[in-house]
Formats: sequence, structure tokens, C-alpha cells
Amino acid sequence: MNTAARYIALFLQAQSYAGFIVFYSWISNSIPRPPAKRAVAIGLINAFSQLGNVAGSYVWPKPFGPTYRNSYAITISCFGCAIVMCFIFRQHLISLNKKLDANDQGVSTRRDAILAAARLEGIDEEEALRRAKGFRYLY
Repeated sequence: MNTAARYIALFLQAQSYAGFIVFYSWISNSIPRPPAKRAVAIGLINAFSQLGNVAGSYVWPKPFGPTYRNSYAITISCFGCAIVMCFIFRQHLISLNKKLDANDQGVSTRRDAILAAARLEGIDEEEALRRAKGFRYLY
């Protein structure tokens, strides 16, 4: 296997941490309220994101060397799976925005849920209704 290609591949894989930071901010903005749900979701995402560090030592064993083709295949498939899952999540957010657009006139039908969320967040009713009417997911 070409040494330069392996070096470039490792450099690109190391950049996944920068992508994780962007992904982390996207996810935290996609789960806006209530704050308790957002905190639990961010904690779970952070915990599951560290599982790769645990499995990483088992992905690069000495018997796979010196080319480590199996290790590269595992890493690339994990990146591919993450990309597909992000695309599916994006499509889900798009469908939720379409439902919000269709239901934008019917804010009064969700009034009890909006007021319950307002009590959890500690804001007044008018502010909660304004936020509910103008809210859209970012994708």
C-alpha cells in the first residue's frame, strides 16, 4: 500500500474530531426544549461518541499489519455509516419542518403542550407562543 496514501488517510481521519464539534452544535440546536430533554440528549450523544475511543484499540491489532487494510476498512465503514445517519437525521428534520409549516396556523391546537413547556423553561405564555409559531429546525 502506498505510504503517501496512508499518511493522507490518517490525516483526514484525525480531522474527524473537528467534524464532531460541528455535529455536536448541530445536534444541540436540533433538540431545543425542554432543557432537561436537551441535557439528557447531549449527555447520551457525548457518551456514545466516546465508544469509538474504546473500540479503537481493537480495530488496529498487530495481526492486521503491516498494511492494516482491515483496520482502514472498518474505519471507512464507520465514517460511511455516520454520514448516512446524519443524512437520515437531516431528512427527518426536513419532514418535521414541513409538518410545522402545515400546522403553523394551528398553534392553538398545541396550546397546552406549549404552555407546559413554558412553565418548564420559566418563560411567560406570550413568549412561548411566539417561539412556537416561529420555530424551525436547522438542517
